[in-house]
Amino acid sequence: GGIYIVNPNATDGAIKPWDPNSPYFDDTLCKANFPLMALSYGQRAVHCDPTVAGQAPAAQWTPAAVASLDPNTGTAAATPFKWVRITRKSNLAGSPQCDGTNATCAAGTYPYAVDPAAYTANAADNRYVCWTGTQQVLLPATYTDCMTPPLGGDAYRPVFLLTAYANVPVPGTTGSERTLSMEVADDPPLNVKGAVVSNDVINTVGSSAGFIGQDNCNCKCNSSGVCTNRVGGGTCTSGYNAITTSQTVNSSGNPTVTSPLPMPSPQPAGCTTAGQGACAESQNVSPFPYDVNSLISRFKNQTGTINAATSQQPVISGQSPYNLSCSGSPVSCGTVSTGQFGQVPSNFGTLQTDGTPTGNINQTTYVPGNLDLQAHNSGSGILVVDGDLIVHGGITFYGLIIVKGAITFTGGGSGGGSNIIGAVLAGQSAQADTLGGSAQFQYDSCALANSQTGQAPHVLATREIEY
Repeated sequence: GGIYIVNPNATDGAIKPWDPNSPYFDDTLCKANFPLMALSYGQRAVHCDPTVAGQAPAAQWTPAAVASLDPNTGTAAATPFKWVRITRKSNLAGSPQCDGTNATCAAGTYPYAVDPAAYTANAADNRYVCWTGTQQVLLPATYTDCMTPPLGGDAYRPVFLLTAYANVPVPGTTGSERTLSMEVADDPPLNVKGAVVSNDVINTVGSSAGFIGQDNCNCKCNSSGVCTNRVGGGTCTSGYNAITTSQTVNSSGNPTVTSPLPMPSPQPAGCTTAGQGACAESQNVSPFPYDVNSLISRFKNQTGTINAATSQQPVISGQSPYNLSCSGSPVSCGTVSTGQFGQVPSNFGTLQTDGTPTGNINQTTYVPGNLDLQAHNSGSGILVVDGDLIVHGGITFYGLIIVKGAITFTGGGSGGGSNIIGAVLAGQSAQADTLGGSAQFQYDSCALANSQTGQAPHVLATREIEY
């Protein structure tokens, strides 16, 4: 199905795009190959003919139009579009049907389908389409919908087709027509697979650090790292390895490390202390699956991101503007003491027990260079550091921390330890990441899901419909 948003002027009366007798009949709907509507495609390169059986939706469509919110709707000043159709995209929806006159494709095939190979003459595969963040794919067989992955899978987002019809009156004619189509999708949240993920050697120092790969969104874990399912009880199997790296893990001491996944056997290549500490619950991946530079560019430029070097206004009530002074080569943004990079959930102290955060937790903050956090800092949402990050005095953070270079947690200091619920992603390729002090890291998929809250849909394609 779908939705029509209609936009009449002062003289149109009711606009019914599904009605063959309407002057604004949707004569492109039969070309869209929507599942279950069973409309006849008709002749290639020719508009749908409302007088031909099967080329008009007739009783299949329930008249429940939605009026446009354009302030001039229903008046002589109405913008001359008549309707916009919103529908889900399926495998065949974005492709014309080949009639065999083109030597490059056989009759009845769809050469520009998302997956042409999935379509055969005996079994037309017209599954709905999902957006992965980088490409369109057919809804995987193991998914119930694009946004609900199986255990260990990635959450995608549905692709929508927006089709707009405009008609500008021309004296003595039926008007000048134009039909445009656009494919859009929300970008899915970044799914960082691990509490700490790095593109370099990871050094864990001392026994005070803790790494929990169980998903705090679905698992309740105690201070000893024992986790149970929040809904049904029992052992929690949701989450990933506590540490994921493209290089090696050097475990000095014996930090608390747990993961819902079986301990790798044999130990990942490069583990210098087999079966001990962080080495026991880590996973090596090669090549590194994250383009950190592209991710930084994405979050830096998305709507609503706060640039800490230029922010002139407090983001949180009572908070001073950031106005960091960033200069030099490499760029350094200096030190921040007791900074607030977003509003930490008011129930952060019990979040690993009750699981649901409270407060405004969707801020994205961009720091355009190296950053040294001293005393105790806090925040939520996404913190993007376009350089190295050193945490001297502790940090309390709910969400995702992305660091272009190296990241070091030393703990101690007047601010005490660090507690990160979400994930940390570091892209350093030359200097090892050091995780020590009393830093605690727990993976949380709900914290990562906030990354796209309030963002406009991503435009995947636009085209004018001409036939």
